[in-house]
Amino acid sequence: MKFSLPRLRNCIIVFMALTYLAGADAVQGADWQSAGRSLAATQAGTATFYQMASDLLWRRSDDNRFTAYKDLLEPSDDTGWWVKTDYRSYTFPDYGSLSYSQDYSATLIGYESPHNMARWGGTLHQGAFYTMSTSNVYTDGKNGSQPYGSGSDSMKEYGGGFAVEWGDKRDRHGDAVIRLSQLQHTVSYSDTDGNSDLVNYRTWLLGAGIRYYETRLLPKQFFWEPQAGLSLGYVFPYTISGDAVTYRSGNKPYVSGRLGIMAGKAYSVNGHAGLLYGRFGVQRALDGTTTGTLDQGNTASISGDVGSKTYTWYDMTFGSSLSLGQGNSVWGELTRRSGSNMTPTWSVNGGLVLKWGGASRTTRERMKALKKDPHSLDLDIKKK
Repeated sequence: MKFSLPRLRNCIIVFMALTYLAGADAVQGADWQSAGRSLAATQAGTATFYQMASDLLWRRSDDNRFTAYKDLLEPSDDTGWWVKTDYRSYTFPDYGSLSYSQDYSATLIGYESPHNMARWGGTLHQGAFYTMSTSNVYTDGKNGSQPYGSGSDSMKEYGGGFAVEWGDKRDRHGDAVIRLSQLQHTVSYSDTDGNSDLVNYRTWLLGAGIRYYETRLLPKQFFWEPQAGLSLGYVFPYTISGDAVTYRSGNKPYVSGRLGIMAGKAYSVNGHAGLLYGRFGVQRALDGTTTGTLDQGNTASISGDVGSKTYTWYDMTFGSSLSLGQGNSVWGELTRRSGSNMTPTWSVNGGLVLKWGGASRTTRERMKALKKDPHSLDLDIKKK
C-alpha cells in the first residue's frame, strides 16, 4: 500500500501509533518504506506523542502528587491550603533516529482537611486538589547525517482529584490519589520536502496511584527510606479525521510499578531546616503498549502497536529542599533517567510549596513533639 504525499501531509499525525519508533513492535499490513523520506518525517512530528502519552500524561501527573522531592514534613499554624509549582526539563540526544527535548511545568492548588481520622493504628488525612500543566516538545529526525524533518508538540492539561495520606508513629506512610483531567494537544510538523501540517484534539485522562514508604532514622540526622508504588492511567479513546483519513486511538489502560530507595541528611541554614538526599528508583510499565487503527477511504484498516508491555526506567536523583518557614519550602533536583532505548541527559526539576489556612490541633501537637525528639529529621531550629 502506498500513500500520496498530499494526503500524507494532511494526516501526518494519525501515524503516531503506526510509524516505526525505537523499540516499537512490528506494524502489520503496510509497506512503510514506499512513501520514502516524507513518511519517515512522521517520526519527527509524531514520535513524541507516544512518549508523552505513556510518560507525561500520567507518569508525570503521578509524580506531581506523589512528590518527587523529599518533603520537610513541617506543617505550621497556617497549613491547610497549599500551592505547589513544578518545572522539569529533559533532553534525549538519541531516541532512535530522533533528538528530543521537552520542558514541563505544573501548578497544583490543594486543600488538606483539618478533620483527621484514626485508622489502622495511625492517622488518615484527606484532601482535594486542582492541577494545571503545560508541556512543549521539540524533535529533529535524521537518517545518518541526512535530516528528514522536525516537529513540535504543545500540550495543556486541566483537572482535579482527591487524595488521602496515612501515617503512624513508627514513620510508616501511605498515599493514594485519583484524578480526572482534560488534555488539549496540538502537534505540528514539517519535512524536507516542504510538507507541513497542524493538528489539534482533546481527550480526557483518568489516573490513580498508591505509594508506601518508611522513614528509617539514623544517628547525626541521617535517614534512609524504602519506597514502593503502583500507578494506573487511562486515556479515553479519541478520533482524528482529515482528508478522508481517520485515526482511532486504542482503548487500553496503562499500569506502572515503582520501587526505590532514598537516603540523605538533614541540615540547617540560618535557622531554616533543610534536607540533602539521593534517590535511586526503578519504574516498570506493566502494560505499556499503545494501539491505534488507521482508516483511509475504501482501503482496508491498518492497525499497529507501538511500545512494549514491559518497558523499564531507571532514575538516579540528587536533590535538596529548604524550609522557608510557616510550612513553605523550596526545592531542586537533578535526575538522570535511562532505560527503554532512551539516552537522556541530566534533567532539571525544581519548585516551590506555599501553605496557609490553619493546621489542625493534632498536627500542631505532633510537630511540637517532633521538635523535642533529638532523632527527628525535623531539626530543632532553636538548638542551632
